[in-house]
Amino acid sequence: MAKVSSVVAILSEYNTFRRKVVEVGGINMLAKLLRTKDALVRNEASAAILALCRDDAMALSHVPDTSLVECLSDGVVTDESLLLLESTSHRGFVQDWIVSSVVLLMKVITQHGVGYVTSRGIQTAVGLIYHAVQGDAGRGRLEMAPILPDFVEVLRDLKTKEMPLERVFEIDQILAIA
Repeated sequence: MAKVSSVVAILSEYNTFRRKVVEVGGINMLAKLLRTKDALVRNEASAAILALCRDDAMALSHVPDTSLVECLSDGVVTDESLLLLESTSHRGFVQDWIVSSVVLLMKVITQHGVGYVTSRGIQTAVGLIYHAVQGDAGRGRLEMAPILPDFVEVLRDLKTKEMPLERVFEIDQILAIA
């Protein structure tokens, strides 16, 4: 497999190059890398896609839904894959997948990162859960999760740490539902 991190470095510097890569189908190539079981490759591919789409939000529409689903399908989650899901969460298919993955996202937070997740990824997971539990299906998955007591305890601990105000609000709303 090609080392994707060098592509990210190039993409982040040259706007013209980024547009050309999108035009020739570079996002589709990177989306195929999201299907790999290697978390580091998946993380780098997600970062590269986000770098390609930094100036062009429409470029995210080139990422196939099935590749996005792979970001959560096997439970190996990374910061960049969560950010990619958050960036594409407006799509109906992705929203449905996030709702059905609420328990996995809860595990990401309670186990301090299933896969390769840092505090940045945990904050993104909080946002994804918050948006998922706005509907009845997501709320039901949250309430029926066997790890709910641990999840609530970890959320309370997260509130006391340095968090952006938006995430603190989301944590309060999730705790009100739980």
